[in-house]
Amino acid sequence: YVNDAIWYGDAAGSFVGLFGNAFIAHNPVPATAQAGASTKWINKTPDEVIADLNNACGAMFAATKKIHRPEELWLPVLEWNYIRSTPRSPQSDTTILEYFLKNNEFITDKPKVKPLNAIAAQGNGGSECFIILAKTTPEGTQTIRLREPLPLQFLPVQLHGLVYQVPGRGRFAGLEVTYPRAIDIWYGI
Repeated sequence: YVNDAIWYGDAAGSFVGLFGNAFIAHNPVPATAQAGASTKWINKTPDEVIADLNNACGAMFAATKKIHRPEELWLPVLEWNYIRSTPRSPQSDTTILEYFLKNNEFITDKPKVKPLNAIAAQGNGGSECFIILAKTTPEGTQTIRLREPLPLQFLPVQLHGLVYQVPGRGRFAGLEVTYPRAIDIWYGI
C-alpha cells in the first residue's frame, strides 16, 4: 500500500502521489527528424538520446536559477537497460550511459542512475518516462520525503486458536514534496 500511495496516490486516503502532483513539471521529450518525428529512444540515435538526457538536466538547472542541481536519474527498467547496453556509435567502445556519465556535469556516477519498475508507462498517455531528481537543496534540506508519524512496528506473536498472528501498527501520511521544481518528469521515451 505504501509504495503505491507514494507513486500513484490514494484517493481514499487523500494522498497525492508523485505522478499525480500538479506542481511537478511534466515535459515531453522532443521529437527529432532522424527519428521520423518519434520521441521514443529506440527510434533515436544514441546522440539524440544523450541530448534528451543532457537537455533534461540543463532545463532543471536553468529553470531553478541554478539552485537545484540534478543528482539522480530514474528510468524504467527497459530504457535503463537500453542506455546501459547500447553502444554510443558503431566505432565506440562506450555505451550511451557511460558517455552521458563521463560528459555530464550533474549526474556522474552509475549508482545515481536507477532502474525502477514503478515508473514504467507513467508518462502522459501511458508513455514511458524518466525522472530527473535533485534530492537536496544547497542548504542540505531534503526536497522529497516520506511522512511516517509512526513507523511500522510489529508486536509480539499472538496465538488465536491454531493460528499465529503478528499484529503491527504504524501510520503513513503520504509523500511530501517540499520543492516540486526539484523533480522533472520527461515523457515519451
